[in-house]
Amino acid sequence: MPSTTYIPQDGERVRLGRNTTFSDLFLDISDTALHVAIPSGYNFAFDIDTVEEVTWTATAFIFNESGNDRDFRVEGDNNINMILSDAGTDSLGFGTAVNAGAFISIEPGAQARDLVTSIGMAIHVEADTWDINAAGNSETVAVGGDIFIGAPTWTSVGTGFTVTDAASLYIGGPPVASTNVTLTRTRGITVGSGGVQLGVPGTATGTMYFAGATSGVVTFGAQGTAGTWTAALPAADGTCGQQLTTNGAGVWSWAAASLSEYKDDLGLLDSALALATVVGTPVHNFRYNPDKLPLGQWGCYNHEMTGIFAEEAPWAMQGRDRQAFSPINAFGMLTAAVQALAEKIDRLEGAFPTR
Repeated sequence: MPSTTYIPQDGERVRLGRNTTFSDLFLDISDTALHVAIPSGYNFAFDIDTVEEVTWTATAFIFNESGNDRDFRVEGDNNINMILSDAGTDSLGFGTAVNAGAFISIEPGAQARDLVTSIGMAIHVEADTWDINAAGNSETVAVGGDIFIGAPTWTSVGTGFTVTDAASLYIGGPPVASTNVTLTRTRGITVGSGGVQLGVPGTATGTMYFAGATSGVVTFGAQGTAGTWTAALPAADGTCGQQLTTNGAGVWSWAAASLSEYKDDLGLLDSALALATVVGTPVHNFRYNPDKLPLGQWGCYNHEMTGIFAEEAPWAMQGRDRQAFSPINAFGMLTAAVQALAEKIDRLEGAFPTR
């Protein structure tokens, strides 16, 4: 039988080493702990077959320092893979074995959990106050966030590798209701307050893509020089024939703009004056000049067009500067002009009766 060495007194030590360099192993009953004391500057290492597997230094606890295929696993009461470091694939698993191709795998549904309002069941980042170590006063940082995902660069040792839908963050879809669960609203992503910003002013232009279920992609984006303005969407979806209007301050609404109940009647237009105004307005043949149009403004640059100029026909314009064509004004003025012509025709027909 192997021999047994007893330490009869609390704190008595088993000493390993030489007189000047040694390590002590002792039991401290007062704090119910077995202590291993090593000299300053030395490390504690656990070897298997002369291979250093665990190293404990003054500043770090290192597992698998030799770089062998040694997994590290922490178990829970009901989950054998609470934390798993898979050395063979250089991957991590939380609640699950690692998935091929993933650096970190998470399986939040491995055990049933309480669903608590405003608590993430898989990952939860608490609302907290952080003290920022600024180098000095009035310091400015371009971008800050609790979570930051950098733009990845993907390379392949093989040629002709294609990814049809690549994203820095991909959400497979909204939650799906299953047994005994009702979901009132399902979203792939929800922002509780604040807003979602696409792009960074002065750095990158924001763009949004809407893909069709069968084909096609519709792209919305801001101009490089976007300006600063707000659009508040209507409170309802409107009805057929209504027009989308703005109050000039970014509030949009649907309206049947031609109904008299929405208007203050300022009196009838003099049809003779309308005819004289229309007849006196020059009509030009022209092309839009792309070098003079404001950035992003529409223009069919290669098409010859026929029309009026805003400064020569303010009666057909709208807006603070009377520079935007108004179909309402133009139709009203032309209708009154046609009425004046009809009156002239009636008088002529009365003067020269038909035989």
